[in-house]
Amino acid sequence: MNDYKTKVEFQSGRTLDQSEIGTIILRLSNEDGISDIRIEPDTVQLEYLNHLHSSASVKDALVRAGFPFIAQKKKPGIFKRFIEDLAQQNKKTYGNKRLDCCNTD
Repeated sequence: MNDYKTKVEFQSGRTLDQSEIGTIILRLSNEDGISDIRIEPDTVQLEYLNHLHSSASVKDALVRAGFPFIAQKKKPGIFKRFIEDLAQQNKKTYGNKRLDCCNTD
């Protein structure tokens, strides 16, 4: 493989039928710098020229061609992770009971 080409593989969010595979191949074939396209019912493999495309632009081309990507969970932000960690620490320390100061007995 040449240094100016990158080979990538993407997983599909669902199984593709033959008509979808044909449509995706046709649309990707029209993109400059994308070659060696191989599509299985659940994956796509291709090569792209580094000076024409990035990984993000290849993904955009696949989306435009109709390729269904696996939905990825968004990683929680730093503040949300801090709050979740704080809640977990409080649960370890105090359990599930109310604090003594909050009891109305």
